[in-house]
Amino acid sequence: MREIKFRGLTDEKNWVYGFLHQRVVSADEVVFCIQEKPGTDTEIIPESIGEFTGLKDKNGKKIYEGDLCKELYEDGIETGEILQILWSPYYKFDAKVIKGGTLSEGLSFPLWHWDKRKENGYRQLEIIGNIYENPEILKKLKEGE
Repeated sequence: MREIKFRGLTDEKNWVYGFLHQRVVSADEVVFCIQEKPGTDTEIIPESIGEFTGLKDKNGKKIYEGDLCKELYEDGIETGEILQILWSPYYKFDAKVIKGGTLSEGLSFPLWHWDKRKENGYRQLEIIGNIYENPEILKKLKEGE
């Protein structure tokens, strides 16, 4: 069974991982919280919420929505692609090409294409950052560096 887990950033810029829920503060205020273990309740920045995809990168690191990854062939050679992991209403998660190599920029593929257990398992991903802590990566890619 797939592990359902979320992450989010606190105001102090620390990551918390666990069960995502909302807490009603008043009639017109709701905050998002992550419960890491029973009895804990940490308020997080809503824009930083990302769900665990159920996949890990080549180093065994869990891949979350909002992660930036580079694509590698099975032998470790880089393809030139930089991908952003996104939520998809069709496939659950997509990998959107932010920087193209052999793939066109802006193209999105179901993330399961990169799962080693699937048909297209000759490719691997390696997390290089995320859109919340490393916006400079996206900025550099947009500027063509």
